[in-house]
Amino acid sequence: PVRTELLNEHLNNATEYYESEFRMLHADGHYLWVRSRGRGIARDARGRAMQYAGAVMDISLQVEAREVQRRQQEFLREMIQWVDFGVVMSDLDKVVYANRAFVDLVGFEMSAELTGLPLATFFQSDAREQARRDRERAATGQLIPMRVVRLRGRGGRTNEVVMNLSCVDWNGSPHFIATVAPLARHEELGMLLRAASERFEEAMLQEQDRQQAQIARELHDSFGASLAGITLLLRSARNRNVDPQIDSLLLKCGAEVTQLVETSRRISRGIMPVPDYPGALADTLVGFASSLSTSGEVACAVEIGEGLVDMGSKAGNHLYRTGQEATTNAIKHGRA
Repeated sequence: PVRTELLNEHLNNATEYYESEFRMLHADGHYLWVRSRGRGIARDARGRAMQYAGAVMDISLQVEAREVQRRQQEFLREMIQWVDFGVVMSDLDKVVYANRAFVDLVGFEMSAELTGLPLATFFQSDAREQARRDRERAATGQLIPMRVVRLRGRGGRTNEVVMNLSCVDWNGSPHFIATVAPLARHEELGMLLRAASERFEEAMLQEQDRQQAQIARELHDSFGASLAGITLLLRSARNRNVDPQIDSLLLKCGAEVTQLVETSRRISRGIMPVPDYPGALADTLVGFASSLSTSGEVACAVEIGEGLVDMGSKAGNHLYRTGQEATTNAIKHGRA
C-alpha cells in the first residue's frame, strides 16, 4: 500500500520522482529486496503522467549490509545505555543518540527526546563556538583535551561536568562521541585512580626491597663465603710454600681477596643496610656512627631507645636512609 501511495503521488505530479524499496518474489520461490525508481516522461494538461519509465534493481546485498550495520549499532547502544557516565553521539550539529545517564543529567525523560536536538542547546552561549571548534578539530584527527564545561539542561539548570571528545567514522561520515561525567564524580574517579596508583607503587617498592634483600644476602652469604674460602686456601698455600717469590704473590693475592671481601660487604650494606633480625637498626646505626668517627671527619655517637629493638627491616631501612641523609647534610652544610 505504501508503494502504491508513493507511485500515485508521483503520477499525480506531487513528487519529482518515484522511489521505494520492497521485497519481490523470485521465479525460483525465494524473496529478494529490490529498489524501484522512475518518473513520468509525458503528462497531460493537468500534470498527470501519461507515460512512465523506471527500473527495478536487486539491492539484497545492500539491505543485508544495512541490517548488519543496524545490529552493530543496536549492540553499541545497548552496551553504553547503562554505563554510569553520560555518553552522547552527534554529527557536527545535532544529537544522534544519548544514553540513560546523559538523559538524566540534562533533565529529560527519554533518549528519543534528545535525538535531532541542536548541540548548541546544551552549551552556554560563550562555550558554543569552542565546542564547535573542538568537533571540527576532532574530525581532522586532532586530540582534544578534556574540558570542564557548564552543561545546560531542561528548565535552565546547569551542571559542571568533565567532557572528553573523540571522532569516529559512522555511516560514512564523521560523528562525535562525547563522554560526560559530573565534576564531583570525575574527582571521585581521580581519587580512586590515585589510590590504585599508590597501591601499585607500594607493591613495586615491596618487590624492589625483596629483590635488594635477596641480592644483599647473595653477596654476603654466597660471594662472601666463596671469598673467605679463597682466603683460607691462600693462607694454606703460603704455609706450605718455601719459594719467597711465590709467597710474595700469594700475599698480594690474599690482600686483593681481603679487599674484595670488604667491598662486597660495603655493597651488601649499601643495598640493604639493615638486616632482618631484632635490633638490626640499632647495630647498623652504631656501625655508621663508628665509621664516621674513624674517618676523622666528625666525632659521632649514638643513643638508642628501646623502641628500635624490634623494628622490622623495611621500616629500619627507611629510617636508616633518613638518618644517613640527615647526617650527611649536617656534615656538608651545618659546619658539624
